[in-house]
Amino acid sequence: MATEPPARLVELLDTFLFNELEGVQERVETVISPYSMASDVNFVLDRLTPKLSLFAGGSGQAFKFAPLIGDSLARLASGEQPAVDLSCWSHLRAAVRAGPLTPHPMPDIPTNQRSWWRQPPLWVGAVPLLIFLLVSAIDLALAKQFTDNGKAVISDALGGVWQWMVVLLFLIALILAISPVGTLRLGGAEAKPSLKFFDWCAVLICTLLAGGGVFWSAAEPLYHFQTPSPVFEGVEGSTAAAVDPALAVSFLHWGFLAWALVATTTTITFSILERRGEPLRPRSLLVNIVPRSWVDGPLGHLGACRA
Repeated sequence: MATEPPARLVELLDTFLFNELEGVQERVETVISPYSMASDVNFVLDRLTPKLSLFAGGSGQAFKFAPLIGDSLARLASGEQPAVDLSCWSHLRAAVRAGPLTPHPMPDIPTNQRSWWRQPPLWVGAVPLLIFLLVSAIDLALAKQFTDNGKAVISDALGGVWQWMVVLLFLIALILAISPVGTLRLGGAEAKPSLKFFDWCAVLICTLLAGGGVFWSAAEPLYHFQTPSPVFEGVEGSTAAAVDPALAVSFLHWGFLAWALVATTTTITFSILERRGEPLRPRSLLVNIVPRSWVDGPLGHLGACRA
């Protein structure tokens, strides 16, 4: 059993504590607690033979599940069926058969001893906002003109690029779905869903759609009804002819293209990066695209503040 913690882990803990807890100035000592755990940090609670049941791998948190563990273990020992599904704690899962715990490799993320107000992403995002607020306070008309002109330039210069990029991501998501890659299970071959299908649908509808879709499902069609997209030439806003184009654009924005963005850039990409040991932060999306020095440099700061 290891008696000293990994130096990289100690370094990360030091960085967090020194930055987040005011008054912490030095580390006195480090101690490893002798917890037993599988490589996925889940328990082992299973019936090995008709007369032998086992609980192990408490990993220092079993006390929080004491009622469930005690009831399930008693049922297993007496030959009864547990009240809940214990497949995620099976002794046959890959994390248990793999042997002793093997720490995931930690990414080489430079430590940062700066105070919160000296963090680069804060000022990369705050400085432009502060300048805009100052200009607005001095001359509101100038600020409005700047906003309108900026929106027009972005729409004219990058609108087409954005649309083609979204279409490309939709095609990538479609290819992934119908290819052999689409059969891979996120989280690993032995991963089990944390919620049932109905529960996932409830979460999806009550969070994402409740926060954004409920508003935009009415606001966006109305906006395109009053101001039709330039794609539909000759259609006058606020007329019967503008109804179908308004709904078509709204369905385009909230249909397959939008979900393709979520599926490719968020769900799949972040799942893969997390399993590689990357932190769940916006700049992690740049890891496989640009050098690490760029990820932890100005480009990463810009991505963090924009997110």
